[in-house]
Amino acid sequence: MAHPDTGVFGAIGAVLGYVGAEAATGQIFERLLWPQRSYISVTLKSIPIMAILMPMGGPLHIIALKTLDVMSFHGLFKGARVGHMLGTAFYPDQDWTYTSWTSNGQKIKTESMRNCLWVRALSYVPIPKFGCDTQQATDQTHGKPVLRSDQVRAKVAVSHLTLTRATKQDTESKIPFVNADVGRPAFQVFLAIFITESSAILTAVGVAVYFKSLWALWWLTPLLLRLVSAVFSVDRKPLELLDLTSPNEDICDYEIHCPQSEGNFMLLTGPKSVVQQFFVHYGHPVRNQFQETLQLAMLALFGFLFLFGLFFSVI
Repeated sequence: MAHPDTGVFGAIGAVLGYVGAEAATGQIFERLLWPQRSYISVTLKSIPIMAILMPMGGPLHIIALKTLDVMSFHGLFKGARVGHMLGTAFYPDQDWTYTSWTSNGQKIKTESMRNCLWVRALSYVPIPKFGCDTQQATDQTHGKPVLRSDQVRAKVAVSHLTLTRATKQDTESKIPFVNADVGRPAFQVFLAIFITESSAILTAVGVAVYFKSLWALWWLTPLLLRLVSAVFSVDRKPLELLDLTSPNEDICDYEIHCPQSEGNFMLLTGPKSVVQQFFVHYGHPVRNQFQETLQLAMLALFGFLFLFGLFFSVI
């Protein structure tokens, strides 16, 4: 016979599951399917944020169904090398556009931006605070200067990023280089996964010590699924070799058309061979049926994980 408190805990779990499932976003599975990009940079400042906000043991069934539904709509369930990755959690599409211009102001074309790394990075750059944000005004009553913040109606970030080809002097200097996020997951990626599931690891240890129950292993299931997903993550298309291109290539400007909600202005400048690849196939998944099938299985298991835990807790 079930314990009298089992029904209470089951009801509480159902309520938490409903609220938590509605709060989950698609970025959870974007990080799962591209761990090289999401977890390559671990700092002391980011560790508490990762440990508190990025575990995956909660109710993910709703967002998992939505993610799988989008993949089905893009034809990824029809067989090997069938369908399109762009627009799914494998390779999200920002749905922005850009216009390329020559150095003398001639318009070249307007195309979809797809999944441009640098535009995504610029969108996360915070708007700095300047002294002109608050202006001095004279109080008519006492004649004393006071600070007024109502002079600035709105702020718009103007971001201009220039990309160039690395020279021999650059490669031989002490300038720090950032590795591309398209190789196999490095040690930092697996370390970050353990950090994000640290709360589940501590809970599992507590359950094992206090209750001496094998159910403690259930708390480690999200960690196991994430490690398997990272080990068999899909390969990504790397940067193109630039040694075969002309070093005297014309410089172009790329005007990014940000949505109204973004409210910013972005401009990329550089040789076409350097900039254009970030708008085309850089980071696109390399089709592999085994890796894709395994990742789809991981998504389905994460969708069932909380439901299984809730079911086993009431029997």
